[in-house]
Amino acid sequence: MADTAQRQVEFSDIWLKKMKTVFHRFSVNKDGKLNRDAGKTASARYISSNGLKGDQARRIREKWQTILMMLTTRFTAISEEQFINSLKEQINTDAFRAVLKDVCTNNFDLINVNQRGNITKEEMASWCKFLGQDDVDSFFEALDTKKDGVITADEWQQAWNEFYFSEDESSLYNKLFGPLAE
Repeated sequence: MADTAQRQVEFSDIWLKKMKTVFHRFSVNKDGKLNRDAGKTASARYISSNGLKGDQARRIREKWQTILMMLTTRFTAISEEQFINSLKEQINTDAFRAVLKDVCTNNFDLINVNQRGNITKEEMASWCKFLGQDDVDSFFEALDTKKDGVITADEWQQAWNEFYFSEDESSLYNKLFGPLAE
């Protein structure tokens, strides 16, 4: 894990496609902007699709807001171009890597609806449906490197490190946020 997280990104075409994919997955209002309203819309959809209520729904709303705040720290609304340029400026810094770890942890907690400390196949299926990712089985199996039927926080962090810092076009982790944008 540490080796992947220490790679220097060179901004290849595959890396740009992955970052565009992240932007489009979080810009759920389809207005070409990432902002806190997108977090409200995303959390409402995710809560509804999982049938969450009460404390679970509140926790999911808070996680979405935390993630969006981390992604848009310098802007009230950020365009795709600003998002990509901001990542290019920051991704190879230690500060970005620390923030990414926090975003990854919050995303893990968001998907871990049952709060048991790991992601089940059912939870991953719900997340994949939300992202428009169809092949849940092979994706889950790739993330479950320990082959114990759940995805741990360490396995999830490894997937995020591979997604953000690897420029390997054949990596299964390239679809962490669903099909790649063009």
